[in-house]
Amino acid sequence: MRLSNLLTVTALCWLLSGCVAPMLAMSQNQLMWSLIKPLVGLDPSSSKLFEQPTIKNRMTALLGDDYQDTLALLRTAPKLQQEGTLFYLASNDASTPDAERASLVWNAQTNQMSALLSKGELTQIFTESESEQAIAWPQTVQTWLAESASSDSKATADEIEMERRQLKQELTAAEKKLEAAEAQLKALQAEPVVKAKAVAQSKLEATTEAADADPQVSAN
Repeated sequence: MRLSNLLTVTALCWLLSGCVAPMLAMSQNQLMWSLIKPLVGLDPSSSKLFEQPTIKNRMTALLGDDYQDTLALLRTAPKLQQEGTLFYLASNDASTPDAERASLVWNAQTNQMSALLSKGELTQIFTESESEQAIAWPQTVQTWLAESASSDSKATADEIEMERRQLKQELTAAEKKLEAAEAQLKALQAEPVVKAKAVAQSKLEATTEAADADPQVSAN
């Protein structure tokens, strides 16, 4: 009897544990929705969005050491926006690819919070999801990412062109060194011949001088 009761209790625990997890996840999602939905269209600073413990705790865990820099840029966002199931903030940037930018996105469908921080040529992406599922970005952030990719491609092309010019200069310098070495080698190879001709010419001149001085040498 006791064994039967124990098995019943165990089965109920397993059943409850299987139900509690989805319920907790659902309650977290609903909590975020009830917190964020009324703030759509409002300035996040004046609405105290960043001071909400639920938002702040998730942001600090998500961004780590980059929390303060990202927060400073997000405070320039004019309003909290909604695009489908995405609730997001986009910093008020200078509309240039190399501007400092930040965005915070909450996906109501997956309860996933993601962020983007772009500073010059460096763009960092943060997400709570540990899965390989692609992050859903609003159109504004997609445009930023496209501009960043275009800027990176241009920078790569410029680097390749610079390396090509440097290699060309090094090749030209190497060719000049090779020409100088070949000229020096030819000079060294010709030196014995020049010396032999000089010795022969010297002997010829000595014989001629001796013949002029003594006619008998010439006769012999």
